[in-house]
Amino acid sequence: TGQEVERLDASDGYLDDNFGAAVAIQGSVALVAADMNDDNGTNSGSAYFYEPVTPATGAAEGVVPRSLALQNRPNPFNPTTEILLTLPFDGPVRLEVWDARGRHVRTLLPGERLPAGEVRATWDGTDERDAPVPSGVYFYRAEAKNLRAAGKMILIK
Repeated sequence: TGQEVERLDASDGYLDDNFGAAVAIQGSVALVAADMNDDNGTNSGSAYFYEPVTPATGAAEGVVPRSLALQNRPNPFNPTTEILLTLPFDGPVRLEVWDARGRHVRTLLPGERLPAGEVRATWDGTDERDAPVPSGVYFYRAEAKNLRAAGKMILIK
């Protein structure tokens, strides 16, 4: 009928991100691309996962993303980077840093209960003993309830 039944928005969207460049819907799940998003470098792109997507009853309402939005800035970085995590709900959150070989480097958020919304954590390029780590590629991984997200960052010294 052409009537809007659902509205999906990027939790961290900007004007030129091109949100909706591609959309895939299967059952009650939607995956939406933003191919010009700059979260992990110029025009690196992002994907947003929404569940469930259901027809609205009455006026269309925004859907709360059932995913974690995660990014770090600056990237590459030296000596520190800030990791931004957008939580769709209250709950325990764990945020860890791993090296390219899959070894645990540092826990930034140990699983404490945090409110929905934006959470910021700073990594200073050190391990659990506060010893500086070498230049290289590192990964950050967040877990909140049954949701997981990960990103890549580069430390340059």
